[in-house]
Amino acid sequence: MSLSEQIRQEMEAQRYSMRELGAASGVAQSLLSRYFSGQSALSVKSLEAVLEVLGLELTIRKKLKRNGGAA
Repeated sequence: MSLSEQIRQEMEAQRYSMRELGAASGVAQSLLSRYFSGQSALSVKSLEAVLEVLGLELTIRKKLKRNGGAA
């Protein structure tokens, strides 16, 4: 599942409309619409704002090699 799909799923679970999420996060509804339709990306700042409203965080970690070590 893509990041945008996971965010949308949580948005729907919390019953946020795009308008409400935009207002709460300060990210334009039109940009959210383009992001969720795959037509645009969000800046890190906008992504952080959306995640904060939804109570989510983005974690980055190294992949493990097949032999169990870090990539």
